[in-house]
Amino acid sequence: MTSVTGQAKLTVYTADAASVSVKLKGFDVEYDALHIPSHTSARFTAQCSIAADFTKTTGLPFAPKVYYLLPHTHTLATAFFASVKGGVNDGEKLLDLGAFNGEGRGKTFDPPVEMTGADGFVFGCQYDNTRDRAVGWGFGQDEMCELFGFADAGAFFNSRVNVNTPTGQDGDVSLLQGPCEHEVFQPN
Repeated sequence: MTSVTGQAKLTVYTADAASVSVKLKGFDVEYDALHIPSHTSARFTAQCSIAADFTKTTGLPFAPKVYYLLPHTHTLATAFFASVKGGVNDGEKLLDLGAFNGEGRGKTFDPPVEMTGADGFVFGCQYDNTRDRAVGWGFGQDEMCELFGFADAGAFFNSRVNVNTPTGQDGDVSLLQGPCEHEVFQPN
């Protein structure tokens, strides 16, 4: 491993408390069980049913209003997708992006996406591994499949996939799915 030294600058801007009309909570949904053999294509899909764990932890219904989403992949990604799981908006596409292009590709929703009655999110990524080695989850030359967001919700939450199950093929693309594990953090 080679160490790299550099410089970074971070500027934080704050809003006057009186101007805040909605306090948003962050959330993260990630597919950590990535494994793409060399010279193959794979699509990873997760159906993250967070509602029951959210209600168990907070005593509140899962009813976030999603204001912002930010997908995150690296250079081998050929697709990123996310939609609402369950409820009256079941299947509503939140993001449906093509190949990685280096741009942030975050999306603001105005009005916010109403998820009352929903169960969670369906999300995933597709990759074309052109390298001579397998690629997994990681930094640098490996990949990530993550969905960050901000919502008007009663708590912060994280969902992640740690195990894959092959589910078939779509042409030359291997299809994989995995169960989501959830953490819900209730603010003080």
